[in-house]
Amino acid sequence: MKRREFVQAAGLGLAASAVAGQAIAQTVHCTASGAGNEGGQVGGKAIAPAGAPKKVGFLLASTKQAWSDFIEEFRDALDEVSTTPFKIIFSQPANADYPNYAVEARKLLQHTQIRIIVTAGSEPLMALLQEAPTKPTKPIVVASAAMMRDNPNKVTLSGFLNGQVDSAAARFNKFKRYAGELATMAILYNSSAENAVQEQKKVEEEAAKASVATKLVAISNGTSAFDVMTGITQLEAAIKSLYVCTDPLLTMHRDAINAAAIQKQLPTMYQFRQHLLAGGLMSYGPNFTELFRGAASIVGTFLENESAALPNLMPASVNQFEVVWNRSTARIFNLHSATEYVPPNFKADGGIVVD
Repeated sequence: MKRREFVQAAGLGLAASAVAGQAIAQTVHCTASGAGNEGGQVGGKAIAPAGAPKKVGFLLASTKQAWSDFIEEFRDALDEVSTTPFKIIFSQPANADYPNYAVEARKLLQHTQIRIIVTAGSEPLMALLQEAPTKPTKPIVVASAAMMRDNPNKVTLSGFLNGQVDSAAARFNKFKRYAGELATMAILYNSSAENAVQEQKKVEEEAAKASVATKLVAISNGTSAFDVMTGITQLEAAIKSLYVCTDPLLTMHRDAINAAAIQKQLPTMYQFRQHLLAGGLMSYGPNFTELFRGAASIVGTFLENESAALPNLMPASVNQFEVVWNRSTARIFNLHSATEYVPPNFKADGGIVVD
């Protein structure tokens, strides 16, 4: 049975057992192949010219397991576009519950053999910018970042902004349109992450305009998967839906979140579709897979020609945004049963349905 099918099948029995939910929370995503952090992993064409591979540093926002979907896409895309042998050296927080991005950023910046650094997420990116020397010698490529703050050394960045905060209002409105009556909606966010706090505020403002009551559910760096599950399962009966802000810690705990939400019969809304593979109901935002593949294309250009001009950091294109609906989860909630568990006009509006 495929992992996705396992999660959905297990989800059907969650109401009977919180222990089953915890088991799902401990299920890890398919880990990217290759050696450990410092050893890196080698890519490149079999016909690539002889010589030592060029080293690419990758500062992860959380664990390799939580980011495995994107890591695989990035590595595969880089392998497709680069004829130059390369080796990816991953750096991730020693304890992802208490991320110390500055320490990991410093390791990559000081690594004498790393030629270019890749990251994703606002907090890891800001750590790289804070730790970068006044005249940085390594280009930084952003696979996906929610927002920009200080860039003290004016480091030139390439890559994409994912529009997390700017698209929050539209995400709420699509949730309201397609998921039906939201009643009182819980907003789950990481109070330790500024981008998640800003998203929470935008959603709360938009919900007030639509006369939808909200309940803030804050976690912070260090909150465990079990505590997240407990917080959701203990929500009062008036809570009928759950909006989950984007954050590496919440991505890492996505199985726990969806297990608890299914147990409580709470439709969920996210920014990107990978959460739906763990049982989420809806997502609206850019296609993160394409953002990581775009970052790989930029890195590949650099590997082929280190003097090549790289594009500036840019917002994700509107054409890269997608709204996605999980029919299997809708079936569990018995949503839109009259239209085969898909909202009326959802496909006609350009929506994507996954099972």
